[in-house]
Amino acid sequence: MKKRMLYMMMPVLLFLSCTDDTQEKDPVVEKTDSIEGLWKLIKITSSIGKPGSEYEDGDINWTFTENAGTVNVQNHIKGPEFTGMQTGSYNYKISNITSGECTQIFTIRDKDGIGGCMSISNDTLKIHNAYAGHYNLIFVR
Repeated sequence: MKKRMLYMMMPVLLFLSCTDDTQEKDPVVEKTDSIEGLWKLIKITSSIGKPGSEYEDGDINWTFTENAGTVNVQNHIKGPEFTGMQTGSYNYKISNITSGECTQIFTIRDKDGIGGCMSISNDTLKIHNAYAGHYNLIFVR
C-alpha cells in the first residue's frame, strides 16, 4: 500500500518541482521619442539662402535633462557663424499642440532664444523654425 501511495505521489511531486528555467528576461525598451540625454548638432540649415553649416562629432553637444527641463550646451566652435546656442545651461520647454503637422514646439527663452517645431525619429532630433529665414537644427544621438 505504501508503494502504491508513493507511485501515485511521485508524478504530483515531479510536476510541482518543475520550473521554467528557460524563461527570458523582459528586454529593456529604450524610449526613442525622448529628448533625454546627449545630442550632437551635426547640421544647421536655413529656409531662405542664409549659409548653413555642418559640424563634426563633438563640435557642439546638447545634453537634455527632462525632469529639470534644462539643456547643457557644449559649443567648441569659434568664429562668427551661427551655431545655435553658446556654451551654457538653459531652460527649455516642449509644448504639445493638436493642430497642424507639427505636434511639439521646442523653445529656449533667453537673450538668444531659439525654437520651432520639434520632431524625434529614430536617433535624429530636428528643430525647424516656422518663420522664413530662420535656422533649422539637426542633431543625432
